[in-house]
Amino acid sequence: MTTRDEEIGRAVRSIRGDMPQATLAAAMVDEGHEKWSQSTVWSIEKGTRPLRFSEAESLAFILKTSVDEFSMDTDRQTIRFLLGDVSSRASDLGFAAVKLEAARERTRRYLDSVGKSFDELPEALLENGPYKQWFEMSVPEIAAAALEPDGGKVGFRYEPGTPDTTYL
Repeated sequence: MTTRDEEIGRAVRSIRGDMPQATLAAAMVDEGHEKWSQSTVWSIEKGTRPLRFSEAESLAFILKTSVDEFSMDTDRQTIRFLLGDVSSRASDLGFAAVKLEAARERTRRYLDSVGKSFDELPEALLENGPYKQWFEMSVPEIAAAALEPDGGKVGFRYEPGTPDTTYL
């Protein structure tokens, strides 16, 4: 049987998301909770140290949530965590798309500066990866291919029920 402090600790962990415990502790110190450290966050999340109301108010401010979120039921915590994971992955995908386009542009500019085109590059330079495909495919095409059962043209395979992808 779980204690109320353990339930609150799980809620704090879920709401904290990817923020490191040390970062949260430093923010709490900035809010006037001088004795907070990474181990304080760990103890609260584990349920071995109770969360004081004044601390909950500061945590809610830092984590951009409300105090009542720390006391919601486990199903809501799980759903919130999963939705946060989806949001985080979507942000990662968007950031990766921007970085991909920047890398492509740097490659185009460099090739232009040395008077070469992608098609003129020696095969030996391109043999260790699907570089040409990644260079030519649009971001939506790469994302769609990654979701194909065989990994499509990009060499990734998503298998429903697994926590992540595998690289072929």
